[in-house]
Amino acid sequence: MCVEWTMKSINVFLDELRNELSSIGAGLQVTEKGFVIGGGVIYENSRFAQISPALEERGKALFEVCFQQSRFVMARAQTDVPSSLAQALQVWIKRKVGVTQMAKGFPFITVQAGVEPTQEDLRRFVETHWLEFAPYVFFELNPFFEAAKEHPILRQLYWATSHRAFHFSRSPGLPWLNDCPGVERICPVRSFSVALRNISPAERQRIREIPLREAGLELEFGKGGFKLSRNGRVISIGDMQEISQLIDQHTRLYYLVFDGGGNFLDAVADVTTAVDLVVKALPPGCVQDGVVRYL
Repeated sequence: MCVEWTMKSINVFLDELRNELSSIGAGLQVTEKGFVIGGGVIYENSRFAQISPALEERGKALFEVCFQQSRFVMARAQTDVPSSLAQALQVWIKRKVGVTQMAKGFPFITVQAGVEPTQEDLRRFVETHWLEFAPYVFFELNPFFEAAKEHPILRQLYWATSHRAFHFSRSPGLPWLNDCPGVERICPVRSFSVALRNISPAERQRIREIPLREAGLELEFGKGGFKLSRNGRVISIGDMQEISQLIDQHTRLYYLVFDGGGNFLDAVADVTTAVDLVVKALPPGCVQDGVVRYL
């Protein structure tokens, strides 16, 4: 399959799909980022659809559509008709019609799983995730991971790590819902990966320096790299990795706590406090009688 031709055809198809979704007032957006390479995704809460090139024959392209709920593939389809697909997406994502009923109205859709996942199915999936992916947690996030794993509420939430941040979600898998709080390891030599929309760059810098000030350390950056000092006496000059390792040896591990909107809540060294702050910042309706409700 010609890559250039395929990319051109998928872009044309996605543009036509956007127009069809707009014309029927579906209120759905097509994005081309974060989920599938060379394709698009449409989602709302835990229901979504991924679109990718399927095949090219005699100048005609077909597109593969995967209808999913969280990590569960519910149906698949191949089509080159954006108008029919737009209607199917409205029925699946907006109206939340069952997959079997949806397939009856759109013959090009093939059901993969006739029964939608229950809350208990999602709970089992999350528990498996906690067990299977534990070895892949960054070492600097391990103290928080171990504390969160023992908390009865946080243990029910899906999680993922990115850079030095630990994120929670009420949607087990894709699409990722940014409505739950999380933590990020504070590293004086690196910028935060979380947006932190509610504080200024100067305040971000002040937060990054908390571990240094507590340990009586000063950090400067110059031509020779990073310079780490204490009371005016140079401890070492080196690159980011070398100095970062030295800082770890001389400082306590601090976590930045942020809410589901990416806003700064606090900077704490105590893991138990970080866990408590995350639990308090969970969105309304997330927990009912001690049980997490998945979206």
